[in-house]
Amino acid sequence: MFLNSREKPIELLYYIALSKRKELTNNEKYQLSNLEKGFEGESLYDEIFDFIGHDNLYIIRDLYLHINNSVTQYDSIIVMDNRIVVNEVKNLTGDYRYDNNSWYKNNRQMESDPFIQLNRAKNKIVSLGNKSSLDFYTDSKVIFPNDDFNFTSDNEKMHNQAVMRTQLKNYFRSFRNETIGDNAKNIVQLIKNSITSKPDTADFINISELKQGLYCGHCSSFNLLKGKFQFKCSDCGSIESYETHLVRAMFDYKYLFPSHPMTRLSLLQLIDYKINKNTVFCALKKHCYSVKKGNSTYY
Repeated sequence: MFLNSREKPIELLYYIALSKRKELTNNEKYQLSNLEKGFEGESLYDEIFDFIGHDNLYIIRDLYLHINNSVTQYDSIIVMDNRIVVNEVKNLTGDYRYDNNSWYKNNRQMESDPFIQLNRAKNKIVSLGNKSSLDFYTDSKVIFPNDDFNFTSDNEKMHNQAVMRTQLKNYFRSFRNETIGDNAKNIVQLIKNSITSKPDTADFINISELKQGLYCGHCSSFNLLKGKFQFKCSDCGSIESYETHLVRAMFDYKYLFPSHPMTRLSLLQLIDYKINKNTVFCALKKHCYSVKKGNSTYY
């Protein structure tokens, strides 16, 4: 059973919000595309696992563990009574090969090797287990869920560590005879005790770099006609209330400026004062927690 939900990564939400308010650079477009593909692959992994069934397993997804003074990200950890399986999900497309301990795409050597990444993540779990009183074995697989991925290798070990899209259902079926008793519960607790937040990333965006105002939730156009309680998009004709626009703007602010507390003034600046300050104040009180610091209030 899934013990937690899989949410869109903070980085993905950041680039989505950023793409609405500025022309992305080539590097930003690349990052957005990679993050979208990664989340699509992880979601497909979850969907297929759901189809096969997993009531006899504990599965923790999309987490960061603090082990041996470093933080490691995990796409999926499957827990059973006597073992843990680490799954690294890579939604890659194209022709890849693994030769002479190197990872290639279309004959170009790649700097990022998913098998090395998987092995490091697995060894962290091994270390965690060795420092505990629990008895379990740790295994690992790289999951390639995209049916447009091709892989060849002269290394049999790499083949054994890889699960292709055509093999994925049978791979999940291989867990059908596993059980989850007290030892599995203790392993889950051991993992939960090591969960930490994602390491902070620098916030370089200045509000002056962004297009300020409100945009359509359907076509992203900033060409809006203001009514008494709602906006109508001039491009696609969709109608959204002031409140809908303000909630969207709050989410944009949250992901674009994670290290800057939101105030009524800062939100008004982001939306270019398209909605009056009293309406903005009411929406902040309704949808956010308020924190008072001296004479200032943050949301």
